[in-house]
Amino acid sequence: MKEIVSKRQQVINAVEAKDYKKALKIAKSFTIDFDKEEQRIIQIAYETLCGRDSMFKMLKINTTKMVEDAKKLVDNFGARDSRKTKEASKKK
Repeated sequence: MKEIVSKRQQVINAVEAKDYKKALKIAKSFTIDFDKEEQRIIQIAYETLCGRDSMFKMLKINTTKMVEDAKKLVDNFGARDSRKTKEASKKK
């Protein structure tokens, strides 16, 4: 039987596999875990990785920097999530 994997874990798994396009696709819907500016960075980076970056370039948005920043956000998301899990297990 197939194990159900949470969206949060899917992002972490995608980051570990260096599949940032998949990680950003899922993470762009996380409104609680990321503030408005972080959501914007993730959404622009995802669109850029999908090849839909011409509009952002016309608006003079540095899409390369957005992708780098978004990768850092999802990398830190996995680390931040594992810290929360460890803290919760210590409280028990």
